[in-house]
Amino acid sequence: MATGGSSSTTIDDLRAAGPTVALWPTAGRALGISRTTAYKLARAGDFPVKILRFGTTYRVVTADLLDALGEGRRRVPAA
Repeated sequence: MATGGSSSTTIDDLRAAGPTVALWPTAGRALGISRTTAYKLARAGDFPVKILRFGTTYRVVTADLLDALGEGRRRVPAA
């Protein structure tokens, strides 16, 4: 995942985002996927996380994206 510059997406950015984020640039860049590949995967139903499609707009579930990046909610083990 990118960690610097104005065009990168950070874990903090994702945690501050709403329940969904844009397929591109947010989710694609976070996963290191090019724009073209992100849309091809989304159209084929093969994007690595859940996609919501509204007409021609693709959104990615933020919690699923964080999970895919290994940054999802950390569960505390039961005592």
